[in-house]
Amino acid sequence: MSFEWPLRSALIVSLVVFFGSIGLFFVGWYSPVVPFLASVLASILAPIAVTKLIRRAPLRSGGNVLLTAATLIVSLPALAVALYFFRLLLPLTSGEREAIATSEAFVLRNGYTAAGHPRDLPVVDNFVEDRSRTRDEIVKARHSLLKARAFGVIGTRWLGYNVMFEYTHQPASASFGPGRFFVVHIEANGDTGVLQTMPTYPDWYIKRNAP
Repeated sequence: MSFEWPLRSALIVSLVVFFGSIGLFFVGWYSPVVPFLASVLASILAPIAVTKLIRRAPLRSGGNVLLTAATLIVSLPALAVALYFFRLLLPLTSGEREAIATSEAFVLRNGYTAAGHPRDLPVVDNFVEDRSRTRDEIVKARHSLLKARAFGVIGTRWLGYNVMFEYTHQPASASFGPGRFFVVHIEANGDTGVLQTMPTYPDWYIKRNAP
C-alpha cells in the first residue's frame, strides 16, 4: 500500500520544483522565490506524510520513507525563515543590546553624529579613502552623517553583529554604497569597525531597536 495519490503527487511536485529550480542555477537561470515556495509547500506536506507513516504500518515502505525524508529536508529553508521572523518579534537579547550600545558609542566617538568629532581624540581611518584626506576633510565629511540612535541589528553573539544606522543625508562616497544604512560590524571577539562597502538590507530583515 502506498500514500494516496494526491499526497504522493504533491510530495513529488514540491521535490521536483525545489531541486529543479536549484538545478537551473547551473545553467544561468535562477529565481530564489521558486524553491522557497516549494519549501513552504513541503513544510505543509511533511507533517501530513509523517503522521500517515506513524499511524499506518503498511505505508512504511522504503519509497514512502525516502519520499517523506526528502520532503522534510526540503521544508527546512521555509522553517528556518519562519523561525527567523519569530526571532524578530522577540525583545532584544542582552548581546544585541550590548552590540547596539557599542555601535552607538563607535559612531559618536568617530564623529558621525550631530555632536561632531571629539576634539581631544585622534581621527581614525575607518575607510581606505580616509588615508588620502586631511583630518579636517574627514571630520567635515562625517559630521551629522548619521542619526545617533541605531535603527536595528542583525546577528548573534557567536557569529558577530551588524548594527544599522540611518543616514541624515545620502553620502557622496562610493564606499557607502546605494543602501540606506550605515553598518557597524562587531566581531564575535568584540572587535568593532565598519565594512569597506556597506551591504544592503531590507527593513523587514532587521531586528528593530525599539524605543
